[in-house]
Amino acid sequence: KYTAAVHQSWNRIKKVDDVFEKKLLQSLGEGLLSFLTSLDPSGKRIIVKTPSVENLQNFYDLFPDCVLLILVRDGRAVVESGMKGFGWNFEKATRSWVHAARSILEFDRVTKNTGHRYLIVRYEDLVTDLEKEMRRVLNFLGLDQASYDFQAAVHLPVKGSSLFRGTKDHVHWQPLEKKSEFKPLDRWEHWSPFRLGRFNWIAGQYLSSFGYQKRTGKESPSGIWNRVLDLIWEGRQRLSRLLFRVRIFF
Repeated sequence: KYTAAVHQSWNRIKKVDDVFEKKLLQSLGEGLLSFLTSLDPSGKRIIVKTPSVENLQNFYDLFPDCVLLILVRDGRAVVESGMKGFGWNFEKATRSWVHAARSILEFDRVTKNTGHRYLIVRYEDLVTDLEKEMRRVLNFLGLDQASYDFQAAVHLPVKGSSLFRGTKDHVHWQPLEKKSEFKPLDRWEHWSPFRLGRFNWIAGQYLSSFGYQKRTGKESPSGIWNRVLDLIWEGRQRLSRLLFRVRIFF
């Protein structure tokens, strides 16, 4: 939006070419990279991470020469972690995961034949076979596998877990020794057939797209009941938007 507004503003004074916005976006990205590298003048590689794929489609407009790793996780585990750790609503969290999954798949579709370097990594593959998956990542990045300490990676402490919190009753970022109680792949195993069915109805196709297996039960909600729940969700969203506009108006 910013680059489009600048483009429009400059055009009123002097006609600028069609690549104006692209150049401006890239320059903003170069400025951000320059700032980050200035924080550590040692010459080490800079790794920047974010928990969201919001605006993923703009990545290479900002950072055309950077390498991108996209980490995905089973949506059921994401939703359960969010509900237990941050009080998320099941319906909203499920739809948020779908939105993120759709963004990644669309990015992959548009970007796969452009020559840009990116890799999609599944969280579960890192947990179940860390060495194999990390070798794949290091190979993709062109980094020396021999200098990577795989054993140290296996024994890294847990930070920020929504369920594995030690003696604290809230999510925190203090390192905790990884123990047998830490089971990040089992988060949603206690879900009822109804909840599993509801998740499959909303997000099932995206589970399959990333290689996750759907699970169903005898008490899964029917198609009619799922449509009723969809209508209730849509009605609440419309009411929420209406109330927001009323508050803005007054």
